[in-house]
Amino acid sequence: MKNISFHDGVDTVAVCVPDTVGRLIGKRIAVARYNEIAERGLPMPDYHLVNGIENVPYKDLEITGESTGFGNGLLIPIPDTCFYLSDEPNTAFVLAEPQSIDGILIEQAPRQILKRQLERLSRRGIAARVASELEFFLFQNSYEAAYHEGYKQLEPFYHFHADWDVLLAGYVEPTIRAIRNELINSKIEFEGYQGEGGAGQYEINMPPGNAIEAADKHSIFKHIVKSVAHSKRCSASFMAKIDSNVPGSSCHVHISLTDIDGKPFDQLGDTERSFIAGLLSFSPELTLLHAPYENSYRRLRPGTFAPCDVSWGWDNRTVMVRLIRQSDQTRIEFRLPGGDVNPYLCFAGILAAGIEGVDQELELPAPTEGSAYKNVMNHDESEPKLPLDLTQSLEAFRKSELAKKSFSIPVHKHLFDLGLHELNAGRSIVTDWQMERGFERA
Repeated sequence: MKNISFHDGVDTVAVCVPDTVGRLIGKRIAVARYNEIAERGLPMPDYHLVNGIENVPYKDLEITGESTGFGNGLLIPIPDTCFYLSDEPNTAFVLAEPQSIDGILIEQAPRQILKRQLERLSRRGIAARVASELEFFLFQNSYEAAYHEGYKQLEPFYHFHADWDVLLAGYVEPTIRAIRNELINSKIEFEGYQGEGGAGQYEINMPPGNAIEAADKHSIFKHIVKSVAHSKRCSASFMAKIDSNVPGSSCHVHISLTDIDGKPFDQLGDTERSFIAGLLSFSPELTLLHAPYENSYRRLRPGTFAPCDVSWGWDNRTVMVRLIRQSDQTRIEFRLPGGDVNPYLCFAGILAAGIEGVDQELELPAPTEGSAYKNVMNHDESEPKLPLDLTQSLEAFRKSELAKKSFSIPVHKHLFDLGLHELNAGRSIVTDWQMERGFERA
């Protein structure tokens, strides 16, 4: 057990685990209990393995549910993940690994799903440095006000978009600075930020790390942004598509491949080419991991700087896989995921697809020149497409032999069942758009 030297004044430790959404779920304990918990684990109901976006557990999944009585599992703290928030100066936050009550790691847990892919990658003599590039919207409405107003009449932080505009992005500097300060408290390096294409939309960049570190930082980052927004009586959203008339929020994932010792491969050599070819070949059947909600697919439309077909190109922001030349290697930017992803599952999907490409020594097709949207707009059926909605995505995932092989059959079934619950949640909902379109005309 590795001890933690907590900051002076800390009397509480929040032990938390990334759940199915990637949000932090757990329990606050007295600091005097921490060493005991670190040694034996914190008993806690294993709802986090089967909850939906509303943080309500599904009752009929195999890993836990009514059939098992929703028993306790154990959370084992991970000391290196300790972080702090200014608004809770007496509390330390520590991420945890979930185990069964008899001490067995749970393969359906998001962090464990990603670890399995990293182990598979390592066995092939490959390592990966990963960074997620998260976009989000800031609104002047508090969370409480937004809720009571039905999330209508949302007022963005500024009425014009600040897309790379240094002046307009500066108007939100006090709030962004508060976020940056919290990132520093959390040992997450800040690299830069800029305004994005929607009014009130921003992006903060974090440095790369190994995939587990990057996923942990991603989850902590979202926790920090929402916490700071709440403290300042405003609100933030990472939904993939917040409104039909504004740009979507992406989570571009940057991947740099090296050998196990950290030495870059030859620029766009055989390993990288096959890895990228795997992303192209297998991402459609794994799209569920990159677009987990029905809303996620509202972002994947032509002309939106988001991909809607299977394509790659050099420094091309219309493709699914954008390659960026660096001095000593090629950086891969995977542009399919939205801001709503669970980073552990998203990164696992990227690695699983890339590994399969390497294993099969797939050939990389010719790059897309110009707009990747032209084939979609011209209805070119010869070009491979991404799923158009959650129904298609779920069906592709159900049939995926790669998902069964890479994640294991129990994990594949677990992820499919979670997706099926999400699909069914929206099937009976009557939307404002449906009412406006059909109330008088139908």
